[in-house]
Amino acid sequence: MAADRSVQTDLVRQAHEARAEHRFGEAYEVFSQAAALGELEAGDVVAWSAAAWWLGHADRSLELAELGHQRLLADGQPVRAAMEAISLGFLLMLRGDLAAGSGWLRRGRSLVERSRDEHARGYVVHLDAEEALREGQLDRAVQLAREAREMGWRGSDPALTALALMTEGTARLRAADVADGMALLDEAMLPVQAGQVPPEVAGNLYCQMIAACWELSDLRRAREWTAATERWCERFDSAVMFSGICRMHRVQLRQVAGDWDSAAEEAEVVCRELIGMNTAVVAEGHYLLGDLLRLRGSVDDAEVAYRRAHELGRDPQPGLALLRAQRGRVEVALTSLQTALAGHLEADYARAPLLRGLVEVAIDAGDVEAARGAAGELVALADRWSSDGLRAAAAHASGSVQLAGGDAAGAVARLRDAIRRWQGLDVQYDAAKARMLLAEACTFLGDHDAGRREIDAAASTLQRLGAVVDLRRLERLRPGGELPGGLTSREAEILAQVADGSTNREVAQALVISDKTVARHLANVYLKLGVSTRTAAAAWARRNGVLPPA
Repeated sequence: MAADRSVQTDLVRQAHEARAEHRFGEAYEVFSQAAALGELEAGDVVAWSAAAWWLGHADRSLELAELGHQRLLADGQPVRAAMEAISLGFLLMLRGDLAAGSGWLRRGRSLVERSRDEHARGYVVHLDAEEALREGQLDRAVQLAREAREMGWRGSDPALTALALMTEGTARLRAADVADGMALLDEAMLPVQAGQVPPEVAGNLYCQMIAACWELSDLRRAREWTAATERWCERFDSAVMFSGICRMHRVQLRQVAGDWDSAAEEAEVVCRELIGMNTAVVAEGHYLLGDLLRLRGSVDDAEVAYRRAHELGRDPQPGLALLRAQRGRVEVALTSLQTALAGHLEADYARAPLLRGLVEVAIDAGDVEAARGAAGELVALADRWSSDGLRAAAAHASGSVQLAGGDAAGAVARLRDAIRRWQGLDVQYDAAKARMLLAEACTFLGDHDAGRREIDAAASTLQRLGAVVDLRRLERLRPGGELPGGLTSREAEILAQVADGSTNREVAQALVISDKTVARHLANVYLKLGVSTRTAAAAWARRNGVLPPA
């Protein structure tokens, strides 16, 4: 027995050394060997649990964390037991076990309160700050984060200080205090980059930093911090959670940069690897797959991906609404986006993707006023948060609304600004979409040569991406480059059907849209052409060569 105990002691020492050097696979195996020789001490079990987590063994990690918590309590270490309970609660929340996670967080909070340990209380205050942030109580989040930061400073705890700085910075960003918010986020990352915080906390902070950049549509910073996080992950022999999250951000970057094949492949890998570890990231992976499949015309597979994202807790909008519109259910799509927007506070930059979708769908539905309202809100968001990504989206939306409303000259300036901004951010697909609109505007103004150039440039990008849906739309712009009367391609398509003698119902069936959408488009056509009857519109169409496909 004494020999076994000596061997176990040596194994435990080796396991801790391996963990300290980030060799988590070795640490896990050696802890397992040590445990086979007898019961491990509480701190050893906690370290074993951490090694399992880094390897992606989520169930085993949680099982060991609970055992470690119980042994810490039995050993009379309530503060360490409290911190382990809080950590366990956080991990359960990440994997989507909200009820169990909340229970462990409450247990940790209760133990801290009973212990009256000032340093541990700082982590509880930080939890309160995070909860206030989730609830949109930004002033309270800032106040609590500052309190937690002071506790971190007093306790010489760079991890708590960095976490609190990150929370305060995020709250300030959401309150449109961009300069101070970003400064706080940068300050939070200083001890991380200096190696002064535990790797579990460091990884969490890297992820929060990248998420904040994406929320703000700050693609340049998102690229920089994703690259920094990837370099950090390379220090470990295994970091399934954080390398998986890095992959997800890489998927987002590759999607916007136009590398859709590798984006789809990586998204599938992440969805497999992080299942049971981080539900939110897996849900985002399915959503991004839905977007890629939709844009490439795989509508049934896209539907499945969006539904899976929704099952895992990710709002499937605006992607699902755009899919509905693609299938001709434009009114359903419009209602879905309006409902989704109702769930977000006004002047919240999280509304931006929904507003972009609403502009596109409303124009497709012929509801130019709804599109104009959404574009105006995007402009206001871009002005308030001063984000390059938001400015590009606002210019794009404004230009599309001006074109749909018949102001082609005004649209040209906005769309050229959008293209310049998208290209500066290396956002290939959106730049091509803006070029399609610019081609329509130039053609209406009689600059057919410029229109053809924009069509060719857009086609080159869309063909490389495999964006078959948009390529089909683009082909409608090619014949002669003519779209007379300021008509959009959809309006010209409907007018051609009417001129051929089709009823609204027949047009709706042919184009797979609703009768209501046809009527709304025709109302816009009458307004643009200065006519008041179907017969007059049909006569105008015949005079100006707006004819149905042969």
